[in-house]
Amino acid sequence: MAVIDSRPFGGTCALRGCDPKKVLVGAAEAVDWVRRMKGKGIRADEICIDWQELMRFKRSFTQPVPKNREEEFAKAGIATFHGRARFVGPSLVQVNDEVLEGRYVLIAAGQKPADLKIPATEHLTTSEQFLELDELPKRILFIGGGYARIRCAVHAVEISKKIAEQEEELSCQIVGR
Repeated sequence: MAVIDSRPFGGTCALRGCDPKKVLVGAAEAVDWVRRMKGKGIRADEICIDWQELMRFKRSFTQPVPKNREEEFAKAGIATFHGRARFVGPSLVQVNDEVLEGRYVLIAAGQKPADLKIPATEHLTTSEQFLELDELPKRILFIGGGYARIRCAVHAVEISKKIAEQEEELSCQIVGR
């Protein structure tokens, strides 16, 4: 049995999706909740997100994943290969200089962001790139929903869903700027 990946082992959810996103969304929800409770028994004189510290925290649990996953594969007797695979026969797969033969081959190619067919897409940042930003931009336009509580000048564009705008929450205080 073998697993081949051209990217670090661990997958989208653990490294570039679900888990890191939950940290950022959770922080945004916590700040939002405290701010909404201000004056209702909660004192929130200066609550804000320290983006760089939050990113260090996120990386503290995403960075060990590839090594840990590879060790888990080895313990389970699964050979690991780093690189891009290609079929060189009906049941033969080549990765780098290795040719592997398997009775069954599972292809899990993943997804890429959809082509939006709008001008200036070369200036867009994918969600994966956003989850790796060392500094939070002063202004953000989200195409899709989800991060509307991070307390920056956020503009969101969501196809087929209505986004509630809260003008009083468009100020942004980021520690370290």
